Amino acid sequence: RQRQMCIRDRKGTISALLAGSGTVTKSTTGTVTLSGANTLVSDFIVNDGTLVLADNAKMNFVVSGSSTTKSVSGSGAVTFDGDFVIDLTTGSPNLTTGNEWQLVDVSTLVESFGTTFNVVGFTAKADGVTWTKLAGTKIWTFSETTGKLSIGPAGYVAWAETNNVLEGQTGDDDKDGISNLVEYSLGLNPKVGNAAAGTLVGNLLTFTKGSDAILAGDVTYTIETSTTLESGSWTTVAATDTCLLYTSDAADEEDS
Repeated sequence: RQRQMCIRDRKGTISALLAGSGTVTKSTTGTVTLSGANTLVSDFIVNDGTLVLADNAKMNFVVSGSSTTKSVSGSGAVTFDGDFVIDLTTGSPNLTTGNEWQLVDVSTLVESFGTTFNVVGFTAKADGVTWTKLAGTKIWTFSETTGKLSIGPAGYVAWAETNNVLEGQTGDDDKDGISNLVEYSLGLNPKVGNAAAGTLVGNLLTFTKGSDAILAGDVTYTIETSTTLESGSWTTVAATDTCLLYTSDAADEEDS
C-alpha cells in the first residue's frame, strides 16, 4: 500500500524503523535525521531545510524498467552519511547497456555524501565518488557526482575477476612477458603463456582485438611505426574494427 508521509517537525531524529512504500515530503526548515535501519521504499522530496541519513541508517531503492525508480529530489539539502540499499532484481530492470536511473536529483538538491556513506554490496572506487558492482558480463555503477545508477559492459574488471588475475593491469600473471592489460586487449589467456602477442607472416603483422574489450569499449588501439625507434619518430597508422593489421613497406622498419 502506498502512503504519504509529511515531516512537519522543524528538527529532530526519527529513530523508528520506516517500512512499506510511498512518498516522504519534508517542507519545513531545520534538520531532520533518519537513524533507523529502514526498509521503506519511497520517494523523498526535500523542499526545505535539511534531511540527514545518519551513519548506518538505510535508504532503499528498487530499480525497475529502463529509467524509473524511487528517488531523492527537491530544492532543500540532504546529507548522506548512511547506507543506500539498491535492489537490482525485484523490479526487473532493463539491463540494456547505457540505461540510467536517477537516484538523487543533484540538479536541484544541495547534497553531500559523507565519509561513512556506503552503497551496500558495491565496491568504492579510488576516485572516492564512484561505486560499482559486477553482475555477470555487466557492471552497475553509482556516481555520487551525478546521483545516477547506470549499467554497462563490465570490461577489464569482470575479465580480471573471471580469470583470477592477481597482479593488476601492469602485472604478468603467466610470466610470458605480456602484461595483463595487453592480454585483455588482445583476447589472450592471462594464465597460459603466449609465445607472442600477435602474428607476423612475411611483412604482415596482425593483432586480434579481444572480444571483451571490443564490447566494453574501454581500450584505445593504435599502430605506431618508426624506422629509427627514436623519440618523436613514431607515426600512427590506421587499424580495422576487429584486428590491428599493418603491412610494412620497408624491410628495416620497426613496429610497436
